[in-house]
This record gives sequence, structure tokens and C-alpha cells, in this order.
Amino acid sequence: MNYTVYDKNTGDIISVVSTNDDAVRDLMLQNCTYLPGEYDAETHYVSGGQVLEKTPAPGPYHRWSNGTWHFDANMAEAMHRQDRMTRLAQIDAVNAVWYASLSADQQQELQAYRVALLGVPQQAGFPTLIEWPTKPPWL
Repeated sequence: MNYTVYDKNTGDIISVVSTNDDAVRDLMLQNCTYLPGEYDAETHYVSGGQVLEKTPAPGPYHRWSNGTWHFDANMAEAMHRQDRMTRLAQIDAVNAVWYASLSADQQQELQAYRVALLGVPQQAGFPTLIEWPTKPPWL
């Protein structure tokens, strides 16, 4: 039979197992419990022994915990820093010959764009409100 294993303190679904009753009872010793059936942790949670559907996440940087969505600033920061690093990598991959072929104005625009990208984490609203610098149109 299939069982959904969940954390009895938070209601978070941990996994679905296909096993006999005795093997599932062993899981209860690890701060978990179970109920018959198969439920997806992405769309369901357990409260009061009942399986409930999660509401849709209010945004991409929210994590489900204790029956509700919470903004995860660490996740948002990590994702935005990765986005910034990808943008910086595009600039840093520029070779010296191509860079030398740019006009003085283009070189200055490229440098200003790079400095603006480096400054994103220092913006007052970071990581919730970010104003990404505009990439030069010729880049």
C-alpha cells in the first residue's frame, strides 16, 4: 500500500512510500507520521490529520512552512545574485580585441553597466525590489 509520510509538527509532506504497515510505523519514531494514500508535497500539506491543498505561492521566492507561505529573503537574494553573476559573465567574456574595437563611448557604457550590476546588492530594496540596470542596446 502507498502511504504519505509527513512531519507531525509542521504538516509538511516528506515522501510517499510503498510498504507494509510495520515498516511505516518505524517512521513515526523519527518525528514523522503517515496516512494512507499518495499526496504531492508541492500541492498538499497535512493539518489535524487531514490532507489539504496549498494555496498558490504568492511569488517565486516563497517557501511553504507551517501551513502558510513565507517570503524567503535568502532564496530571493541567492537567485538575484545568480542572475547578476550571469549578466556579469556575459560582459566579462568580452575579449580584448573586441573591446578595443568599441568606441570610447561604448567602452564607457560597458564599464558603467558593469559597475551598475555590481551595485545591485547595495540597492535599498534588495532583494525584494530591484532596479536592474539597462544593458547597452549594442551589447
